[in-house]
Amino acid sequence: MNIPKLKESLFTLLMVMVVMSVCAQTGSVSGTIVTPKKNAVLFCNVALLSSDSSQIAGGAVTDSVGYFRIEHIPPGIYKLQAHYIGFDPYEHDSLQIKAGEHHSLDSIFIKRKRTRIDEVQVTAERPFIEQGLGQTTINVGEHIAGAGESAIDLMRFVPSVTTDQDNNVLLRGAPVTILVDGIETDLTNVLEQLPAEAVDKMEIITNPSAKYSSRNGNGIINIVLKKDKIKGSNGRFEVAIGSPENYVASANYTLRMKRFTSYTNFSYKHNTDEVETMVNRTSISKNDTTYLKNTGFTEREMDDLMVRQGFKYQIDKSQFIDIKGMIKSGQQDYTNINTSHNMRADSTLKSHNETLSNGEREAFFWELNGRWKKSFKNKSSLNVYAKYEQQDNDAPSFKTIQSYDVNNGLPKKDYSTQERGMPEEIESTRLNVDYEYPVSEKLKLEAGTAVLHRYSKADNIYLKSKHKYQSASDDYKVTTDDSRNNSFSVEELSPALYGVASTEIKDIFISGGLRYEYTSIEPYSITSDTSVHQQYHHLLPSIQLSRKFGKKCKVGLSWSKRIKQPKYKQLNPFVVYNNLYSKSGGNPELKPQKTSNLELSAHWQLGKHSISPSVFWKENTDMFNQYQHVVIEDEREVLFRQYMNLGNSSELGAEMNFSNRINDHWDIKSNFLVMHQDIEGVVKNDTYQMSNYAYSGKITSDLILGKSFRVQATGSYESPVNTITGRRYEYYYVDLGLRKTVLKKKGSFYLKVSDIFDTMERKRMTNTGKGIIAHNTSKAITRRLLASFTYKFSKINSNNKSKK
Repeated sequence: MNIPKLKESLFTLLMVMVVMSVCAQTGSVSGTIVTPKKNAVLFCNVALLSSDSSQIAGGAVTDSVGYFRIEHIPPGIYKLQAHYIGFDPYEHDSLQIKAGEHHSLDSIFIKRKRTRIDEVQVTAERPFIEQGLGQTTINVGEHIAGAGESAIDLMRFVPSVTTDQDNNVLLRGAPVTILVDGIETDLTNVLEQLPAEAVDKMEIITNPSAKYSSRNGNGIINIVLKKDKIKGSNGRFEVAIGSPENYVASANYTLRMKRFTSYTNFSYKHNTDEVETMVNRTSISKNDTTYLKNTGFTEREMDDLMVRQGFKYQIDKSQFIDIKGMIKSGQQDYTNINTSHNMRADSTLKSHNETLSNGEREAFFWELNGRWKKSFKNKSSLNVYAKYEQQDNDAPSFKTIQSYDVNNGLPKKDYSTQERGMPEEIESTRLNVDYEYPVSEKLKLEAGTAVLHRYSKADNIYLKSKHKYQSASDDYKVTTDDSRNNSFSVEELSPALYGVASTEIKDIFISGGLRYEYTSIEPYSITSDTSVHQQYHHLLPSIQLSRKFGKKCKVGLSWSKRIKQPKYKQLNPFVVYNNLYSKSGGNPELKPQKTSNLELSAHWQLGKHSISPSVFWKENTDMFNQYQHVVIEDEREVLFRQYMNLGNSSELGAEMNFSNRINDHWDIKSNFLVMHQDIEGVVKNDTYQMSNYAYSGKITSDLILGKSFRVQATGSYESPVNTITGRRYEYYYVDLGLRKTVLKKKGSFYLKVSDIFDTMERKRMTNTGKGIIAHNTSKAITRRLLASFTYKFSKINSNNKSKK
């Protein structure tokens, strides 16, 4: 990788964006909507109309303090209108907008009236990234990030969030809990399955309170799906095509009447991929030294279909019911060729093997959930939520293993085959009950309960066959071995109770909570009729303090205890062979990991710029992860990766988030993270200690040109980091996206290029400490081009007439 050329390209890209921003000469206007009693009017629609044609030139929706801002307005004379249901409309005539100037209006007063007014549809864009105290919000909406791909691709824009080679989402280097509309889901790799088009925003909380489940022992990312609040019918469809072969089609439709709302989502995605892998391994023993070179090439073709349907009924002003269902189906077909050369110290060939694999992965998921929410006269509310999920997966495969003569390089007549199937089923039932009671304006009590029951079952169908050539009959003698067949299940019951009290004393906010969790988990081998029944009781407190210093600064301190429960696949002892020299499996005796997290954070708003620094300390007990060690099979040294409780760790880190509005057209969001980690423990009688520094950075530049053109660039870097069994090397990329709105902002063209410089390559080094060192490289097709078009349509009810 030519680093100077990369820096030169990045500098050129930024300079082009600066020049483009200078060329865009527009103005802006802002103001505050209030009632005669100076109470803020939230979510008020504000529209800017051309004085001659009355066409909408821009719009906004007021925030929590009634503030609005409309930008990128061409010079001219306009009418400004404010509309809010139940209030008289407001209009400001002859508002002159000049190039490069900002027009700040005085407070705008609107009065309540008894008659209803027509609704006005306004297009307004929220900031792509909003940073606050302990929480970051990614407003996907119509931004380039949400065009044409799955929600996992949105993680590329989230501060301090990364993904590993298996697409597991990490927050500050640790697994994160994923919620969808505030509730956990069992959908495998949920972010890969969820289309980005369905996502409205993502809320990232680094140290959540006792109200939230602590399944992953770290922070949470809440995926909020789109729900249109405009009365009438409206929808959106999207089509996309990409290179390498990639097709996307999606649509959503919402019908909202006085009390009844129906919303439908549909998504289909076809994708192809290629992955090249290489392993160079050195084995040093007292008697011999060998070198292994293993190369692999995989081609994959994937199809995914998702349908989501929901109904909401407003029973009266104080209560509603909401019922949703989703069906998800996916299939992946793949072919893999894996070649191994095992050499002696004198570079002579010891063995040569080639494995050809063909297989598929099938997945079917469905869920049904319902919510009832009731608001009472004392301003308290009760929320009851229930969900049932079921998924069925299978991964049948067939492998042919061919050995070659080390002298002449010709294939031997003897060969072996492996047939495998891994059907599994997972079903779960959840019930959540939450109650909120605002005792006063400055005191709120929250309490609730949650119950989870989950049953998972998998069958390991494994048939190994040896085909030995019989020269006398010119035929093969086949011997089979199915001794590794096994069936395994896990049953889990986990009820929880929580209580949280929050109050505000002058400028100080205080929140304290306590969560009780009981877990009964029983991994069971159906084949051997053996089980490991584990029961745990946990009290998990949380404290959150914050104080305002004027209107521009806020400082907070939070502390919590959480647990990380082993997942079903981490408990499953089935062994999966990646190739002849590598395999992985779970551990039914895994214990939960306990985490204590302390964080000090702040947020400064300095005009158009904001700074959000934080310092955090984390301590993990009974930490579990994959541990690698060597086992001997068929006279081969096989590297076995198995989940185990590895010991204890502590982390000390600092994070900085910057939000900079360079001018009315250019925003830059940046995130920088540095951590120090100490790990110590004993595994299989091996004592180890590790000390490690890691740092990362992410920058997103968002440039708006005129009223219809947007350019977005994102760069990310992750430093090398030591792991328990070796080292993971640096990882970085740059993405670029363009958007052009058309058809009076109802349509949008998107063009996205991922990993422009083709730098995304996973590299790691493994050192078992027993004379075996391996260097692994994995490279998928990461430089991708995607072009898409979206179109929005709506029909707003406007049959309300003013009474004289």
